[in-house]
Amino acid sequence: MGSLMLSRDPRLLPSPTAHFTGHNEVMLFGASDSYSGDSIMQVTVAFNHFGRGLVQRMPRCRWGFFHVVNNDYTHWLLYAIYWW
Repeated sequence: MGSLMLSRDPRLLPSPTAHFTGHNEVMLFGASDSYSGDSIMQVTVAFNHFGRGLVQRMPRCRWGFFHVVNNDYTHWLLYAIYWW
């Protein structure tokens, strides 16, 4: 389970300004690869600090529209930002 997960038709959601450390799956936006209902999702991920011990999903975006700006990526192990 990730630190922040949004799914099933959320709309116009800003992510909180946060400091993330020591987690495998950090952010996931979208219920599943086959659920297109999340295509209306609009999310802004801004002013977060992604620190040590993070592996993936900073964020992972399946459906919708995303703005990922002004984040600090100190260290990651697998990938930082991923979208389909």
